[in-house]
Amino acid sequence: MIRNDFLLQGLDKSCCKGVEVGPWYSPVAPKREGWQSIVIDFKDGSSLINAALGHTDEAIRNLAHQVEDVDIVWKGEQLNILLSDHGVRELVVGLLLKPSIVQSLLNPLKRLGNIT
Repeated sequence: MIRNDFLLQGLDKSCCKGVEVGPWYSPVAPKREGWQSIVIDFKDGSSLINAALGHTDEAIRNLAHQVEDVDIVWKGEQLNILLSDHGVRELVVGLLLKPSIVQSLLNPLKRLGNIT
């Protein structure tokens, strides 16, 4: 089973809403497949596409078309406050972070704030 299929197993894209932090060219629940995802990243979508297209790795350049529109450009605020400002009051399932994103956070637990 493919990783994304495993992670999304049992979820209904018609009613489940998700938050993806830093998916770049590899979102777990892509909007283009009908998922109701809020994408958070440190740059806007155009900048991320340009970064992928200019990457030294050809495989990443070839995946630039998979970059999602970014709903929220994150500047380091607490995620619970940032998401609340965008209408997300509660996350039931939780938050999936790629290891590279966790490594880049100065204090991951503080950044997540009150999200459960």
